[in-house]
Amino acid sequence: SICYALPEPRVHVRIQGHTQCVTDLSFSSSNELLMSCSVDHTLQVWRVSDGESIRSIKYTTEFVSCTFHPFNNNLLFAGTIN
Repeated sequence: SICYALPEPRVHVRIQGHTQCVTDLSFSSSNELLMSCSVDHTLQVWRVSDGESIRSIKYTTEFVSCTFHPFNNNLLFAGTIN
C-alpha cells in the first residue's frame, strides 16, 4: 500500500501483483513511480497515482534489490541472487 503520512496517515492506493515476498522498493526521483522486486522473479514499476503496473520484468532468478537512476527515471537497476 502507498500511504500519505501527513496530516494523518491513510492509504492512498493499494498495489497488488507479486505472488511472493517483495524484497525491495524504490521511488523515482519525481515520486511518480514506485519500483518493487520480489522472490517471484519479477520486477514491477507502478504508477503511484493509481497503483497501475506499467512495466513488469520477469527473470530466471529472484530479485533482491532495485533502484531508479537518480537523474533519469527511464533507467533502473536491479540485483539478483546470482
